[in-house]
Amino acid sequence: MKIVLTDWCCDWKGQSPQPIAPTVLDLDDNRILTFFLVSLGNETYEEICVEVDSMDTYEFVRALFIGTGGAKRVEADPSAERSRLHRKAYEIYVQPPDADFFLNPFSRPDLFRPNGLASYAAEFA
Repeated sequence: MKIVLTDWCCDWKGQSPQPIAPTVLDLDDNRILTFFLVSLGNETYEEICVEVDSMDTYEFVRALFIGTGGAKRVEADPSAERSRLHRKAYEIYVQPPDADFFLNPFSRPDLFRPNGLASYAAEFA
């Protein structure tokens, strides 16, 4: 089970602009899965967009958002729709107090091939 995780910090304090930096996470690796679970549970993320390699992974991530993350799926949310990582046709999950999660309801196995992420970040432009 692999995901592409794109994380956006709304309150960026870096000296240079924050880059869009998608990262492949292998959730079959217990250390990486634990990191992701703890980050969701501790409300670490402000905005994330997740792509999945399969529909099984989609169901798994969806359950993590709702269970561990305590997020609620919403059909529309004005704040989420203004988010940097918002994408049309992606599911929106809101985690109190103000985090937004975006999940592609369709798998994108092409992103997990060599050089698959090369043009992905540009999709957020």
